[in-house]
Amino acid sequence: MSYDIWLEIDTGNGSKTEVWDSNYTRNVSPMWRKELAGTSFEFLGAMDGHLASDCAPALRHAVKAMLDDPLTYEAMNPPNKWGDAVGAREFLESFATACEQHPATRVRISR
Repeated sequence: MSYDIWLEIDTGNGSKTEVWDSNYTRNVSPMWRKELAGTSFEFLGAMDGHLASDCAPALRHAVKAMLDDPLTYEAMNPPNKWGDAVGAREFLESFATACEQHPATRVRISR
């Protein structure tokens, strides 16, 4: 199972356009909950429907947390080897960058 995440913009008349999309395994969800603790979003799915500009600071906070304490996150690598701390951090970095580049879009998350 994975999270499908995309940024969309309303182009009018009920039409929406995706400007970024990606997915990553949910096996790293415990890492993401730990990374997002103390932000306005306690878990990744809570970002669904919010403006990208509102999500970017929490994502940057999470990336910094992982960079500051990599051993903690490496210890949380899933035993089934589907996903790891490095990939989870790189995914969040890409997501944060997309949010910063497209601040007026809406975050959409499907599980």
